[in-house]
Amino acid sequence: MQAVTLSAFASQEGLDAPSGALSETVGKVRADLLEGRGVLARVRGEAVGACRVLVRTDPDRYHMRRLAVIPEMQRRGIARAIMRWLEVEALADRVGEIRLGVRNALRSNSLLYEGLGYELFCDHGFWTELRKPLDPRASASPTAGPTTR
Repeated sequence: MQAVTLSAFASQEGLDAPSGALSETVGKVRADLLEGRGVLARVRGEAVGACRVLVRTDPDRYHMRRLAVIPEMQRRGIARAIMRWLEVEALADRVGEIRLGVRNALRSNSLLYEGLGYELFCDHGFWTELRKPLDPRASASPTAGPTTR
């Protein structure tokens, strides 16, 4: 999971206020997973995407962290599949909302989330917090999805 994250975030080295993802250790990833959950997406057995979800802050809200897809597999629907998995998991856990942060400089990332129904919640200067309220009546369950850990 850490290797996928580092690969995906490596192109963001030039951001003003550097991404913390580039300095995360395996221990930090492990600690996040112990306090939440994560998903590792695989294509033909190779890890190509990852995401962590923190659940400790509020039992009615998931906080998505570090959605990452390795560069050579970007723009192939993997991020969307991971987000779909996250929403199905949240609904199964009776969680009413997902929140996530997006760097303002990464407009294409914001567009991805907006296209998935996420809306502006709060502007924090160089990053924006988005949220998506979930409808507990939704009963979608994917037939195939990423491998969870």
